[in-house]
Amino acid sequence: MAFYLNNCRNRDHQRLFGSDAVYDLNTWGVQETMHSRLRPGVRCVIASQPRQGTVRFAWYTYTGSRLAPDENNQLVHVLRGAFQREESMSKVDAAAHKDYRPFFKINGHFKNQSVIDHGDGDG
Repeated sequence: MAFYLNNCRNRDHQRLFGSDAVYDLNTWGVQETMHSRLRPGVRCVIASQPRQGTVRFAWYTYTGSRLAPDENNQLVHVLRGAFQREESMSKVDAAAHKDYRPFFKINGHFKNQSVIDHGDGDG
């Protein structure tokens, strides 16, 4: 099992929440449901777009979470993880790549949801 997290707003989680932060999830709705399914040891890959047409993928092993206020003072689950690796590639190549295609729709656009439970374990 792996969780795919789309950092579509390119948030700097470490600056916002501390050096151990890798992502944040809402404490309500679909993201709350996803958070309840995370267990230590699960792999997470976080996609961000440092510049137009390029996607950076950072892989982590999930180690836990804590509650903290975000920049809008909304309480969020701050995910923590042990860094594994990262790589960058064009969005076109990423959409066709076996490890990253769960992030994309058939037409090569990112899926609308920011958290994808990729239960078959690829990646």
